[in-house]
Amino acid sequence: MDSVMKFYISTLGCKANQADSDSIASFISFVGGLVVKVADEADIAIVNTCAVTSKASYQSRQMIRRLTKKGIRVIVIGCDVRYEKDAISVLEGVEAFENIDETFRYISSLVKEDKDRDKRPKGPSRARPFLKIQNGCDSFCSYCIVPYLRGAPSSLPPHEVIEKIKGFEEDGFYEVVLTGIHIGRYGRDMGLNLASLLRSILCETNIPRIRLSSIEPDEVTDEILEIISSSGGRICPHLHIPLQSGSDKILRLMNRRYTSQDFYSLIHRITERLPSVSIGTDIITGFPGETEKELEETYDMIAQLPISYLHVFTFSPRRGTLAERLPDQVPERIRKERTLLFRSLSRRKRIEYLSRRVGGIADVVFDLAKGDTSKRARKGVSEDYITVLVKDHGGPLENHALVRLEEISGECVLGSIL
Repeated sequence: MDSVMKFYISTLGCKANQADSDSIASFISFVGGLVVKVADEADIAIVNTCAVTSKASYQSRQMIRRLTKKGIRVIVIGCDVRYEKDAISVLEGVEAFENIDETFRYISSLVKEDKDRDKRPKGPSRARPFLKIQNGCDSFCSYCIVPYLRGAPSSLPPHEVIEKIKGFEEDGFYEVVLTGIHIGRYGRDMGLNLASLLRSILCETNIPRIRLSSIEPDEVTDEILEIISSSGGRICPHLHIPLQSGSDKILRLMNRRYTSQDFYSLIHRITERLPSVSIGTDIITGFPGETEKELEETYDMIAQLPISYLHVFTFSPRRGTLAERLPDQVPERIRKERTLLFRSLSRRKRIEYLSRRVGGIADVVFDLAKGDTSKRARKGVSEDYITVLVKDHGGPLENHALVRLEEISGECVLGSIL
């Protein structure tokens, strides 16, 4: 085993990055390498970077520096390679690649060929594998660097999506998360759409549970809602729909393609069709031109809507975007204060939602167990995206179970297996 090359993978950013890292981990095992959980045990470290905010870029380069200081050779991939290519490529002990195929070829050149190895790729190391069905974006929101880094939308052909999901089924996975940079654009490069893909998955696979990652407000169609509603629970009653701002003035400056009233109407249309749905959203605080008036419009809108949780981001000017050049930039201190305000609102909305669910039953997929779990809680995720903790009952625990939700603990719920 000592002759096997060992790889450590660090992933920053979105679920699409996590899906890419899963693919890399499977490829490493396929060519005869070994993925380890501790950086100090690795011969090679792979850092999958993010550039969506300045903080994400900083954290990416901080991780690279930390690993190179340990004397570990580092492969760098992801959005920050394209955004800060010159700065990253000159770092000593670093190989940077702009696409995943280049990464695969480089890994193959490093790993010693072993003709006796099991050539079947290992499944993802997470309990709910992420399947990237789409890449790229052409929306060009004024604050976002991603379209410049990821390029135009492109989709994984439906038969390949089906094949990958069937592989997850064979490996015993209960849930798959469909992710991408802009999944609502799925299939448009092939004359298809997301609804047609969902119908194919439901008809051609038996995976018990399918979850959609973030989807834009103007792409949540009545057809998609009908498919979710009629799926018999196979498509999770959980939607993450980014709002970004409740002010029409700010939405126009952001180059978002809907109004606050459009979003308000959409949320109520969803909850009428899917009464048990959990809806999350994204908010950007301190966007240029955001005064107390626009701040209050957003706060009041979120407070009134049946939103289960928020992902709150402090506006971060990105070089090369329109928002970087807009007038009336909000001071960083005020941006951060507004972020704290909305995170407090998110906690309140989360507790309100969890309180309604206590006493009910949830279908929970548990994280993969490591070591002796007899004296500690097992953590999992419900169909409506609640983090659930259960005390392991001593015997073997399946990768999913029905759980009675009993008590709120922080932003989690404690429960007992039925």
